[in-house]
Amino acid sequence: EEWKAIAGYNPARLLLQFSYAANFHRSGLEPFEYHVVNIAVHCLSAGAALFMAEGVGRLARHPLPLAAAGAAAGIWALHPMCTESVTYTTGRSESLCALFCFLSMGSWARALHAENSGGRGAGWRVAGFALAVCAGLTKEVGLMAPFAALAMETILSDSKTRWGWYLPLAALLAAGAGFRLYAVEAAAAEG
Repeated sequence: EEWKAIAGYNPARLLLQFSYAANFHRSGLEPFEYHVVNIAVHCLSAGAALFMAEGVGRLARHPLPLAAAGAAAGIWALHPMCTESVTYTTGRSESLCALFCFLSMGSWARALHAENSGGRGAGWRVAGFALAVCAGLTKEVGLMAPFAALAMETILSDSKTRWGWYLPLAALLAAGAGFRLYAVEAAAAEG
C-alpha cells in the first residue's frame, strides 16, 4: 500500500522493487513464493534468450539459427552461474534484467532483419526501445542494451545505421544519469 515509498526507495531499480513489493503483499516474509517467482522469471528469461539468439542468428545468416539459438539459450539457462539468480531471493535482479535485455535485443534483431528484407521494422524497434527502458529500470547494467543494439546494427545490418533511433535512447541515458546524480546528492544532503 506504500507504492510511493517503494518507488522512492531505489528509483533506479523501480521494476525490481515493485516485483518484490508484489511478492511481499501476497506472502509477507514467507520465502516460497519469492522462489517460485524467481524460477518463473528465469524460465521466461531462457525463452527470451532463445528469441534473441534465434533473431541474431537469422540476422547473421547462420545456416541453422534455431538450433544454434537452442544450444546457446540452453547453456545459459542451465549454467551453474545462473543458480544464484534463481536460488537467492535477491538474485532476481539478474534474471529480470536478462529477461528485458534479451527481449530488447531480440526485438532489435527482428527490426533489422525486417529492414534488411525490404520491410519495415519500426514496431520491433519501438518494442526494443521500451524493453531496453524496462531493463534499465530493473538494474543499472540494463542501460547497456542500447549499446548492444547499436553494435548489432553496425556489424550485422545490411543498411546504414539509423542514428535517429538512438537519439531518444541517448537522451534517456543522459536523463537517467542526471536523475541518479540528483538522487545521490539529495540523499547525501539528508544524511
